[in-house]
Amino acid sequence: MDMTVVTNSRAQRAQHLYVGEEDHMHLGFDYLLRQAQAGSHQSCEAAFSRSKVFTRQGEPYRAMLSGLRVTSPEAFAKYERTITLFSFGDFKRRRHAVRLAFNLRDLRRSGRFDPELTPIQQALVNAYAKVLRDADLVAQLLPGRGTRSEDTARLRREGRRFGRSCEDA
Repeated sequence: MDMTVVTNSRAQRAQHLYVGEEDHMHLGFDYLLRQAQAGSHQSCEAAFSRSKVFTRQGEPYRAMLSGLRVTSPEAFAKYERTITLFSFGDFKRRRHAVRLAFNLRDLRRSGRFDPELTPIQQALVNAYAKVLRDADLVAQLLPGRGTRSEDTARLRREGRRFGRSCEDA
């Protein structure tokens, strides 16, 4: 369970708190907008969630969030990098990569997406993550990437780097 609490804080970073199985992220509204526009998948998910709850003080921000669109090539590129890195991870990360690919498709179409997957999407996410991995998953999720041998070698290097950084974290 992920929960994002958006405040009027001017902090330039998010604060993560882990409570059992829950991941709580606290951040300021300005920071949320900047991160979403830059292609941070966590910020986009928070901004586009249909499960948002607004306090009386937060109500004026509802219209701004409903009008938010993420359409920059830089944001799309960040999604592609994250999809690539997660494709080289364990089953949970590969599922995340597939979900992000669904989100990226919708971002490219409309600048928004629904973070809640349909039952069919959930089944596809699990199937792709179970059957495909590494460069094969990248090639399926991001057509044109990972299909040439030099792409595969580069993607394997990126995947190894990602694996080490996860173990170090």
